[in-house]
Amino acid sequence: KKHGISMDILCEINSGREENKSGIFPEHVFEFCEQLREFSSLNLKGFMTMAPICEKKDDYRKYFSQTYALALDIWTKKLHNIDRPIISMGMSGSFEEAILEGADIVRVGRGFFEK
Repeated sequence: KKHGISMDILCEINSGREENKSGIFPEHVFEFCEQLREFSSLNLKGFMTMAPICEKKDDYRKYFSQTYALALDIWTKKLHNIDRPIISMGMSGSFEEAILEGADIVRVGRGFFEK
């Protein structure tokens, strides 16, 4: 802010409640987003989550659907005047399930670089 810079950010939701991952637990997302209003140089543009590793592909969907539902709820309440939230979910092993649950962005790395 001191340098006149504004940054677009995504709020990471720890939907799997994993201690080894960062992010906000789902029940604290609204409060966190409200607190972000105090920082005029941060522009909340959406949400992201990284699900825990699941044995079955369909098990990923509950984490992604929870993140998507929270994002839509915050969007409809117009926190930070989000026009349309960006929703980033899924990685190489779960991107299909993430897309089915509403992801706009997926993080595919291993899928590109491994044989």
